[in-house]
Amino acid sequence: MRQQNKKTPKSEKTAKQFLGELYSDKEYLEKLLKDEDLVKGKMRGGERLQHLILNCITYLDTRTEFWRQQKPIYARVRDRNLMQQKWNKTRQNPPSDPTRFVRKSLEEIDAALTAGNAESSPKKALEVLKSVQCWSEEVVPNKKEVLGNLHSCIGNALIDLWEMDRALDNHQKDLDLAR
Repeated sequence: MRQQNKKTPKSEKTAKQFLGELYSDKEYLEKLLKDEDLVKGKMRGGERLQHLILNCITYLDTRTEFWRQQKPIYARVRDRNLMQQKWNKTRQNPPSDPTRFVRKSLEEIDAALTAGNAESSPKKALEVLKSVQCWSEEVVPNKKEVLGNLHSCIGNALIDLWEMDRALDNHQKDLDLAR
């Protein structure tokens, strides 16, 4: 019978992250190994089931080690933090032509809504809304109008998604900005 290594909670967590959905398969295979009657059995070709199960577990362990070497978790965390910093920097520092950015974004949001993609439309509008909110009036002279348009886009998309309370809230924000 296979002698299991003492597994630390940290190594189990790491294996779970790297294997994803396959981790439950590994757990199942390890459970099968504990069934002594099953592992003594043989397949049609004469190969013992224990050998087949061990080969599968070894394969999954090899995959885990491969992903550990390819992209360690600390590197994934570092990459995610760098992307977040880049995103925050982009939001706070407007593009070279903010008017063009806003116009293009509004067109993309409208096109998504027109194409029936009500899920992506409010997400894109919220991203642009957060960016524009960080910018000054000098960068976007008609900031309130732009924010109002974005709230209106979000409200329209939420109506299509049958989220009437949230839609009303966004349309109310649009009205408040218009006043």
